[in-house]
Amino acid sequence: MTSGEGLGRFLGRSPLVPRVPEDAALNAYRTSLAALGGLPTAELERLFSETLDVCSHRLDAWITATATKRLRELRARTPEGCHLGAFGWVEDLRADPPPTRRVVDVGGRREVSAIVSDGGGHVYAPSMNHAAAAAVLRSGYLTRSGAEAQPYAVDLSSARVRTALWFMDSVRDGQPLGAALGYQFERGLHEGHAPLELDKFIDDFRTIYPLVANKTSDSGEPAESVAARNVVDGLALRRAWQRTQRGEPDGVPWARLQPAPGDAERAAIEAELRALDDVVDAITDVLTAESVYQAVRGSIEGAAASLDTMAKGVRPPAPEVVRTPRGGTDLHHRVALVLAGEPPAGPPWPVPARTPRGSSSRT
Repeated sequence: MTSGEGLGRFLGRSPLVPRVPEDAALNAYRTSLAALGGLPTAELERLFSETLDVCSHRLDAWITATATKRLRELRARTPEGCHLGAFGWVEDLRADPPPTRRVVDVGGRREVSAIVSDGGGHVYAPSMNHAAAAAVLRSGYLTRSGAEAQPYAVDLSSARVRTALWFMDSVRDGQPLGAALGYQFERGLHEGHAPLELDKFIDDFRTIYPLVANKTSDSGEPAESVAARNVVDGLALRRAWQRTQRGEPDGVPWARLQPAPGDAERAAIEAELRALDDVVDAITDVLTAESVYQAVRGSIEGAAASLDTMAKGVRPPAPEVVRTPRGGTDLHHRVALVLAGEPPAGPPWPVPARTPRGSSSRT
């Protein structure tokens, strides 16, 4: 008697309708064996190896099975709709060791000569060029401490990169960066702080910081040309805000805003001014990373183009540091749709009447 015959007889003797509670478990086991009854030997051997793996070390299979069981329960409770789920775990999570500083005596003074750390951890990169650029940027940050390290703190999170790319695309399309920043500032005042009504301050900001310098006249005297105050110069406004933060006298002239903003209104305006700082900082981070990326690639022209963008305000090139290289082989599929029968005859194309000039023949 073969194993298949024995399995068939065993399945045939199993009760179809459970007479006692133990029959339900037996029927479930019988159903599982029935699924294996018609499989070839090679497939059974592979499934047997996978079963041993699950029983020995495949923790992910157990976790996936738990999630699948929960998903089936949700689908049985609510058959319609779509359920998405995910899981994850962190292994060997430990706190970073505190950094230690090496102090030496220089001319009778105690100075910090270096910072000994654990190397800053791992940086995952999509290519070797990205990894080299990240190592250079990370090294510049780790070799400094406190306020000195702040200019070297490059944040390339996805939200900041998207923001920087949007503004850089606007500049490449011909918009001045000051205008793009002004649009964001005015939109923030208009939409971002309901129920506060901040639109009443937009015209004052346009008067104080016009998009084209020295093209507006508040004195009432005639001028050769007056530019339309259609948007705030965001760069000029940000520079004034930076002077305000440093405590310099020529900062944002709050007294020129009419009516004078209240405490809540001023806090909302300052929030939009800080947003301008974040945008410019995101653009600077992307261009800094792009210049380092081009330098490690050996493209001095590309690095110089990124630096010129920051220093001279020229049109920025499309940054390559944020592009993920795609591997693999391109595969193209062509599909043809064959219809049976004669195709229906379409109406002829309309022919416009000839004009007198088109009807005349050349001699």
